[in-house]
Amino acid sequence: MSSATDRLKRLFRPGSIVRATAVLAGGTAAGQAIVALAGPIISRLYSLSDWGVMGTFATIFSTLSPLVCLRYELSLSLPEQERRANGLLVVSLACSVLVALATLVAFVLGGHWLAQTMHAPTLDKFLWIMPVSLLGTGIYTAFSYWAIRHREFSLVAKTKLIQGSAQAACQVGLGFLRWGTVGLVTGDVLGRVGGASNIGFLAWRRSKEHGF
Repeated sequence: MSSATDRLKRLFRPGSIVRATAVLAGGTAAGQAIVALAGPIISRLYSLSDWGVMGTFATIFSTLSPLVCLRYELSLSLPEQERRANGLLVVSLACSVLVALATLVAFVLGGHWLAQTMHAPTLDKFLWIMPVSLLGTGIYTAFSYWAIRHREFSLVAKTKLIQGSAQAACQVGLGFLRWGTVGLVTGDVLGRVGGASNIGFLAWRRSKEHGF
């Protein structure tokens, strides 16, 4: 029994991959659990038409979101020099801005056509939120990879918990206020970008320490 306990202690020692994975998985699971627990309440606060628009919105978002940083965030862990990593962070953030602006232009020009094509005529009223959500997601994603580079796993886990809490609280609160689809979409956006300020502040502080 003692040898098994010792092995577990070694596996979960500070700085180990197993411990880091457990922290990240735990934070993600806790955030998702909060949303799941709030699900029965949220499902009764919104109509089927609200959920239909939300589903279409989420489908479009899930198609565009993997491209928001143009995958530059995946390379943040590669450079040995901190200055190069910071440069890649800036590139990732810049790509997020450009993709968000391009999406905004596309929706201004073709949002009505897209809504009609997807059989969600009220969708075009909410498409303007999509670039905001993409920008926030890009910022959060870039800073998350940057934080993982610096082994700030607990911070990333904390932001996952913040995201779940923000989404559930916003959708429940706005549901009671009868905000309809706006409440669902706003909660979804907050759930995706919540916690970005914490990681952003850490990145700014670390970059100052390295003279970037």
